[in-house]
Amino acid sequence: MELAPTTTSDNQYRRALRSLRAARRWFSALLFLMLLIDLGAIATVWTLPQFADSPSVRALLADRGRAGAPNALRRVWRGRGAAATASAPAGESADANAAAAPAAATMPAAMSGAAPTTMPASAPASRPAESRTELAFTLMSLAMPFALSLGVVCAILIVAMQVLMLLTVLVGKIGDAGSMASALAWSLVLAAVMVPWKFAFGSAIVPGALFLRNELITATASVTWGAHPDWADQVWYWTRFGAYPVAALLVWLLVSVKSSAGVRQPSIRAD
Repeated sequence: MELAPTTTSDNQYRRALRSLRAARRWFSALLFLMLLIDLGAIATVWTLPQFADSPSVRALLADRGRAGAPNALRRVWRGRGAAATASAPAGESADANAAAAPAAATMPAAMSGAAPTTMPASAPASRPAESRTELAFTLMSLAMPFALSLGVVCAILIVAMQVLMLLTVLVGKIGDAGSMASALAWSLVLAAVMVPWKFAFGSAIVPGALFLRNELITATASVTWGAHPDWADQVWYWTRFGAYPVAALLVWLLVSVKSSAGVRQPSIRAD
């Protein structure tokens, strides 16, 4: 007669653990998607042709005092041309610019008796690429702040789910408490990696795994796009925008594996 309440109580603990595991999976899937958004932004900056030539990117770099050379994603530095223009007298530069402007303008109809000539053939060809870069710039401005906010929230919720799952395993004496405790410890590491500490404290040596569009573009401009950084800047850039998000993915994977191992029992997985 005493077995029935115990069995009913065990079933309740198992159902509670299944519900918590399902919630943790949803939060983990959202966190994984947020990390992929930022990794996709890095791939866009480095692989999209003429991204540095985008007017929005140029305006951003000009506002931050980091105007980069065009065609930087193709590793073409025009520093010599810029230096030659800067060393020329102001009058000669103005005359050269004034002389170059009519060459790009259309031919007047009164002189030729025909319709004005169109722009050079290269200009219409560059319009689709420019529209793609502008679209990518706009999408990054919308998606990356959303990914940063939701990623931090999901990391905190994963910690909360792991705490509740560990308590359920300990009180109900079901599952593997050791694996659950390990998953909780790694989820705390994941939350620490995801939190943007530099926004919380103004500046921090260890930033968050997620970042914003302006931070990515200005940092990329400082190590490429006409800049000449030393090896320390290069190491910091690839650690910040390459190794750090990948490390967050690895910790996320470890949390998922440890948490799944904690409930890997037929009595818990069965309905």
